[in-house]
Amino acid sequence: MGVLLLAVVAYLAFWPVPIRAVSWKAPAAPGYVGPHAVNQKLAGLKLIDLGGEEGPEHIVLARDGTLYTTVLSGNILRMNPDGSGREVFANTGGRVLGFDFDAAGNLIAADAVK
Repeated sequence: MGVLLLAVVAYLAFWPVPIRAVSWKAPAAPGYVGPHAVNQKLAGLKLIDLGGEEGPEHIVLARDGTLYTTVLSGNILRMNPDGSGREVFANTGGRVLGFDFDAAGNLIAADAVK
């Protein structure tokens, strides 16, 4: 059995294929230029305290300006854009990886567990 397996492996190793392998040399990286240039756009960023929750996985800014985010506990949190007024909007009991609002304003969530 071992000899047969070795023969099959040897045959497949030398099987002719229609593809000819060629090498390719990648061009040198241009560095941090254009849209990748160093900038200070996030220098004034304010972190929002989630009250001990882990996450967020996904963030949506609703039409009315309310901020929604999902966290590890399955909670979907609702708050003002500055982080104030934080409350649990819903809990799926799972792990929401993404969500959005449909045209009627219903929240549609993609849950990894449920």
